[in-house]
Formats: sequence, structure tokens, C-alpha cells
Amino acid sequence: MENVTRLETPLTRLGGHVQTEADDAPEVKLCTIRKWLDYEGLGFNLKFDKSKNFEYIDSTDDGSPADAGGLKAGDRVIEVNGQNVEQRSHSEVVNLIKADKARAVFLVVDQEADRYYTSRNIPITANMENVTRLETPLTRLGGHVQTEVFQLLCRCQPVICCGCMSFSTCIAVVHSFFVNVCLF
Repeated sequence: MENVTRLETPLTRLGGHVQTEADDAPEVKLCTIRKWLDYEGLGFNLKFDKSKNFEYIDSTDDGSPADAGGLKAGDRVIEVNGQNVEQRSHSEVVNLIKADKARAVFLVVDQEADRYYTSRNIPITANMENVTRLETPLTRLGGHVQTEVFQLLCRCQPVICCGCMSFSTCIAVVHSFFVNVCLF
């Protein structure tokens, strides 16, 4: 038994790279950024780095949906709304972000994770095991709608519009909250 070589079983296979326990792969973030009724826009600046040929988050506004949903300055954008944007123009990426009036979903990596995956030729996808899912709350924490919706749904009371917005908007917010929070 002296001539036996010990082999480690890989945990997962990522692209062309086999990841073992020795690898300490940095997190990949899947950030769902929801628009708030009382906030203009999503609260971030998107830039294109011509030298590296990719989109990145230049800045986020404090207290914005983007800030609350996990986007950070310097994050490289890999996907928007499930579509890879690495070979797309800046205007195409902006159009993908604006396509859904209620939210935008970003697959991003910070600079450390970008170096890690790029140096190993590992494609970054939303199906990776180390994806952290982050979401913007429906409204700012402590906001009127979120409090009312929480009370209505989590106590299993009938949904009645609180008068803070149109009835159809209120019902949409209540439904979204119930599906995304109370059921999971």
C-alpha cells in the first residue's frame, strides 16, 4: 500500500475546472432589485470599462433599492434579467435593465471574485453552487405599504386596500409580497 496515491473527489465541476475542497471560491451574487413606489429609479450608476470590455456598477446611492438589494460599487455585471451581457453594448444592457418596469435581476461578482474566476477560466453563471441570492425589500424598511401588507398576509386576514395608492397597485404589491416573502 506504500505506492498508493490519494485522490480527492471533486465537489463540483464548474466549466472546465474541477473544484475541490481546497478551492475557496468567492461568492457570486444574484441581486433582485425592485423599484420602490416612493423612490425615483433603482439608485445606481452603470459604467462600461473600455479597457476591460465589461459593464460594472460605478456607484450606488445610500438607502436606494440597489443598495438594499446588495449591489456594490465595483461589482462586474455578468447577467441582467437572466441574459449574459458580457458581449453586449452599453445601450443594450441599459435596455435590458429597463425592460421590466418593476425590477431588474443582476448576476454580479466583486473584483476579487472576478480575478478568481477569470484566472481559472471558470464561466460565471447563476447555476453555480456558491451563488448568494439577495433581494430588495418591497419598500423601504418600516415603510407604510410593507407594514400593512405584512400585517394583512401574515395574520391571514382578508386583503383590503389601505388607501395609500391605487387599488390595483395595492393588490399587486400585496400579491408580490405574499409570493416572495410569506410562501418562502
